[in-house]
Amino acid sequence: MKKKPLRDGGQLLVSVLIPIYNVEKYLDQCLASLAAQTIKDAEFICINDGSTDGCLAIIQSYMKRDKRFKLLDKANSGYGDSMNQGLKKAKGKYIGIVESDDWAEPAMFAELTKLAEDNQAQAVKSDFYFYVSRSGGSNAKCNLMDPGEIGTIVTPRQTPYIFNRMASIWSGLYLKQFLVDNKIDFLPTPGASYQDTGFNFKVWTMADRAVYTTNAYLHYRIDNETSSVKSRAKVFCVCDEFDSIKQYLIDHDRMDQLKSVYTWRKYDIYHWNQSRLDGQNLRDFTERMAEEFRQDQSDGYFDLTDFSDQHKEDLKKIMKSPSRYLRRRAIRQAIGKICRRMGRALSHLSRSYIKRQEVIYKLAGSIKLNDDSISHYQGEVVDQPTKYAELSVTSQPFISVIIPVYNAEQYLAETIDSLINQTLANIEIICIDDGSTDGSLALLKKYAKQDKRIKVYHQKNAGVATARNEGLRRASGKYIMWCDSDDTYTPNMCLKMFNIMERRQVDLAICSQNVILNQLERKLRRDTKSYLEQKYNDSQLINWQLIVNTDVSLWNKIFRKDIIDRYDIKFPDGLLFEDAYFCNCYMLRCQTIFFSKDKLYNYIRRPSSIMSTSFRKHKSSADYLKITESIFRYLKEQGMYSQYADFFWLRLIQDYSYAHDNQTRKGKLETQLSVREFIDQNYDDFQQADPGIQRAVWRTLKILPILKLKEQTKNLLKRVWFKLSK
Repeated sequence: MKKKPLRDGGQLLVSVLIPIYNVEKYLDQCLASLAAQTIKDAEFICINDGSTDGCLAIIQSYMKRDKRFKLLDKANSGYGDSMNQGLKKAKGKYIGIVESDDWAEPAMFAELTKLAEDNQAQAVKSDFYFYVSRSGGSNAKCNLMDPGEIGTIVTPRQTPYIFNRMASIWSGLYLKQFLVDNKIDFLPTPGASYQDTGFNFKVWTMADRAVYTTNAYLHYRIDNETSSVKSRAKVFCVCDEFDSIKQYLIDHDRMDQLKSVYTWRKYDIYHWNQSRLDGQNLRDFTERMAEEFRQDQSDGYFDLTDFSDQHKEDLKKIMKSPSRYLRRRAIRQAIGKICRRMGRALSHLSRSYIKRQEVIYKLAGSIKLNDDSISHYQGEVVDQPTKYAELSVTSQPFISVIIPVYNAEQYLAETIDSLINQTLANIEIICIDDGSTDGSLALLKKYAKQDKRIKVYHQKNAGVATARNEGLRRASGKYIMWCDSDDTYTPNMCLKMFNIMERRQVDLAICSQNVILNQLERKLRRDTKSYLEQKYNDSQLINWQLIVNTDVSLWNKIFRKDIIDRYDIKFPDGLLFEDAYFCNCYMLRCQTIFFSKDKLYNYIRRPSSIMSTSFRKHKSSADYLKITESIFRYLKEQGMYSQYADFFWLRLIQDYSYAHDNQTRKGKLETQLSVREFIDQNYDDFQQADPGIQRAVWRTLKILPILKLKEQTKNLLKRVWFKLSK
């Protein structure tokens, strides 16, 4: 058979680099997956870094069977130097990477190169699988990408949250000329590790055209005990990487733009590195960490914009006195070790509580407050996150997602599937069946048997407000989220909303949504866009003007459970639009709020939706004003009215206008009389509002009916004239 000529005078389409060192146990599976690749215009460069086991023989056996395999045999010099030599040897237009203990799906490089070619991309990144070989092997997909990013060209430095994702350089593809032009390679320090950190940061710093796909191809093995990421010997390797990143940002004039990203990413990874060290290694590393951040601050390369208040406090303590920080940290670990079987009790140990000396001695015994005597404690770290699989059944969920359900069998499975497949696993899903007469309850019970995070409760039909209150009563999560029984979450919704609350330390976070509303779709999409352009992507202090102009939907928000409990915020029974009451009362108790442009919730308007009944010309529109009156009573009962008088009367103007426009002719008059009577009954309170707002209330009450009366009079005169003309 005649060979297909190489493109561009000898250039292959893709070169895949496989760094290899003493991985005989896994290498055959890795190379077999490459031999099965459907792409023919490729080379697989096996970089043997002085292996002393049987790796070389395995490589040579594949070279005999498949001409795409190439060998780069060299003395041991470490990962970084091996990869750099591979980059120089590579003839492909694109560079791929497969670690020698991982393996790839057959279509990986054919599909990634097509995606790169179709979009003229400098970098392509895909999702991947976490792979565990025990018990016959199991895969768990890592949803690294957001669905909203798919199909678009992304410039990562303009969307800096991308830098915070797992580097996973082996689930991507890179244009070789882009790497060469921007001097992107690996740190060649002998025996070093974590070079993927620096490589990935530099790629995202310089890329103008990056493309993502939610397809997963690479199986990333996480149970190889010899993997470099599990080595405790390489204490300062990550410091070398960030020295390189810092210099790269300076040399390429990107530091000012990415200073906050650099500071946060460095802290985040250093903080993680601390969690895997102990003894003298931990003390030495923390000393260097403090010294580096002090130097960054002195050089002007220090920006805490992306830090939560707690992370700011921790970093400042490290910079001020590393030894004192470690002493307190070790005490927390000691307490954690002793109390780890106490379940939720740990979550109630405040910092002030565990600083009290008598409590420390009672819990941890006769601990001497010096590093040497307590540094060996390696119990559960109170302030570190734990994977869901490692949590005991008594651990507090991060989020309680509450779903009121009524006759939603047709769409319910899609809703539940979107929740159980969230990338944040430590959630509980509370389903309140409100007396469904279809198969909803049976379906929920079936799911609950398969996933212990799902809790199902049944009540006689009492309405959605009662169901929501029951969900709150049952919830044990730190945060509360809501989902309607016929809508869905995007895969990363819980994770992103949780991260906002934890990192920003705000009281409320609001995201955008994908709206599917049939004939109303265009209008609501336009409204959503305007709302987001007004709010931007930022955290703001709460004030009454902001509350008035913030939407009152439940499903695009995440709430703090402690605020709900502290102020006993509940839904009013027997009324529609209960979410408006709850959201307003909650926001009145907040201090900070964060608005995100990320579209994380899929809002689907269906004929059987909870709120699908037509609002227009329906008696339930009067409930809107009843909700407003309930908010007034809440303000009075809580002693908050004088502070929020202006807010309330502006709220009344909005709600009255909305209710008036959606009433029958008789209902409009009844609504007007009802509001006038309400003002008369609370006239002293009304006068506390700003005079301009008082005038606005009167204008609204008078003008709307008068305009309608003029229209009716005009129509009456037309009918009279028509009869007379006969």
